[in-house]
Amino acid sequence: MAAFRMSIVIDDDEHEFSDSEISTEKFVVSMTRKCLDFGCEYFPVISLKKSCRIVRIEVRFLFDGLYCGERVLFYNNANTTNDWVNIKELGEESISSKDIAMIKCGEETFAVAMTSAEKFYTTFETDKSKLVIHYELEGKTVKAGNELALESFIASDDVCGGEFFDKYCTYMAEKYSVKLPGKIDSGWSSWSCYYHDINEENISLQSENLKSEYGDRGADLIQIDDSWQNGKSFCADWTGSTENFPHGMAALSEKLKSRNQRLGLWLAPTLIGDSSKFYAEHPDYALTEAKRCFNVTTQPIGTEYSVYTLDLENKEVIRHIKNSFKNAVEKYGSRYFKIDFTYHSLFNAEHGTHIKYKKGYSIEVYKNVTREIRKTVGDDTFLLACTAPITESIGVFDAIRTTPDVTWEKYGDSHPGYRSIIEGNAQNILLRSYYHGKLFICDPDALLVRGVMGEVDDDFHATIDEARLIASIVALSGGTILINEEIEKLDEERRAIIKNVLPPIGIAAHPEDFFEYPRCTKASLKCNGKRIAAVFNWEDSPCDKFISNRESVFAFDCWTKEFLGEFKGDIPVENMSPHSVRCILLVRNPSKTRAGMPMRGKERPLFLCDDTNFYMGINESFDIRDSVAPGSNRYFYIPHDFMTFGLPKAIGKRVYRNNIGAIYKIEGKKENE
Repeated sequence: MAAFRMSIVIDDDEHEFSDSEISTEKFVVSMTRKCLDFGCEYFPVISLKKSCRIVRIEVRFLFDGLYCGERVLFYNNANTTNDWVNIKELGEESISSKDIAMIKCGEETFAVAMTSAEKFYTTFETDKSKLVIHYELEGKTVKAGNELALESFIASDDVCGGEFFDKYCTYMAEKYSVKLPGKIDSGWSSWSCYYHDINEENISLQSENLKSEYGDRGADLIQIDDSWQNGKSFCADWTGSTENFPHGMAALSEKLKSRNQRLGLWLAPTLIGDSSKFYAEHPDYALTEAKRCFNVTTQPIGTEYSVYTLDLENKEVIRHIKNSFKNAVEKYGSRYFKIDFTYHSLFNAEHGTHIKYKKGYSIEVYKNVTREIRKTVGDDTFLLACTAPITESIGVFDAIRTTPDVTWEKYGDSHPGYRSIIEGNAQNILLRSYYHGKLFICDPDALLVRGVMGEVDDDFHATIDEARLIASIVALSGGTILINEEIEKLDEERRAIIKNVLPPIGIAAHPEDFFEYPRCTKASLKCNGKRIAAVFNWEDSPCDKFISNRESVFAFDCWTKEFLGEFKGDIPVENMSPHSVRCILLVRNPSKTRAGMPMRGKERPLFLCDDTNFYMGINESFDIRDSVAPGSNRYFYIPHDFMTFGLPKAIGKRVYRNNIGAIYKIEGKKENE
């Protein structure tokens, strides 16, 4: 780290690190490190010589004018799962973020990422002159002789961007022995469809729709969001609403099982609203001294109440939370939970203050309650974190939301417009894509394709190009695909868009240029030596773009299923409509080496793609003798001198020929053919 100076600040007492240890009359700070292939991991420890209250500790990286003059780009990972992330120009004003931060200025780079999150709430404060890791110690008294092991971190001035992000996630997955489910879920969710207006009838209707339209694609999850519970959003009573579900949640779950479907439920288990019956019965459960987290004025319109974090150190509160989940698992048969708003039990956004519990530090309190939830539901139950901290949730949750909600109910002039939300969410999905499949499954929020607003004014009415764009970015996330639509109201074209991205394959696309500014316009999903190249037009007018390519490849359109031809350089994408995407599967020409010379000695049919869905069989492998699904087409490259012994005489339709071989399309036959 020769290009940077490091200092440590305990409250207002700053000392520069010139060695591995700093000693003062109050404390000793040691900083051991472990060298990795993409940076150094640091382990700061504070030993107190005298008892004292500590509010904050900072580790500062001082740049000494290194990032002056040129454009300085900064990866802003924001503060929670549901905040927008982006590439920003770094200036004199400080940017607050969490978990991972990266700077690029010409050839100069710097990256830092937290590698533990067990006790102290940490944030980054970054400007052109410095990057500060801020540890919140909450003003608690630390006794003389005690040691505080601060959260560890990795810093690098050699590796940055997507490479750093990828290696960091690989390292963290190994460090914490992260195990993730093998199957990526798909199905239907109620929130951006019905919002609070849910009941037995409309849930059952969408269950029937899901089974008839997409059951053959493996979509089997029915996730019921807010308003299934016995009260308003933050009532803390996680039993079923007898008004909305008069036959009970258990009966609904059994009905879903009879359709080979599964029940998933939404909970906000760490918060409580002061208008709820549960609050009236247990006012001591609320941590009211931390002040209200936020005010609710929307459920239903005209009501207003304050929301507080529960006292998560109270044993009765923990027992209540555990019993809520136990009841949902054992009585309702739910094995999928969306756990929402836990960030508000760490940070009070309304007052800009950290939540302080009486005994433990906030992160250790958070970790304890989430681990208790995991222990209660078991390892075979799927947990999704939403509006939550990220690093602090790794290892407990199977999936973590990586975007804000894709629809927002419209209030006054605060709504950014659905197009801005789509574009912002796409940046989140691509920039945070490196988490996926290593530390957790990235959840992209809802799949929406509707062109007409529903009864709630959420400003969502996508053009057909925008519907394909949304479906593409959800598919490219590699994560869960949950339809949030009144399916019966969609026309055939929009229903087909949904079907084309099912089932998910669990592989995420990454940006081609991580620091592309001001927004990412190109991404690639890679598997089996092939790639799906996506190019986006975020503008309000048509434009021409291109897909970068340096090989001889065959190209297939992931939406139209057309064979586009053989390309030996960049692939032009002309006259792209506003707010649209083109996704093209590129398969290396098997008759050419990487240098473009003819390839000999592999005279056998080679599977190129299968157009059953958007992914074009990129994660699959087929023999030319395998049957093809009705309505689908499969493409093989067959060398001219291949011996057809044992193959049917009619191999298929030839769609392309070069000097070494030809591409044949084999059509799936209908059952009566």
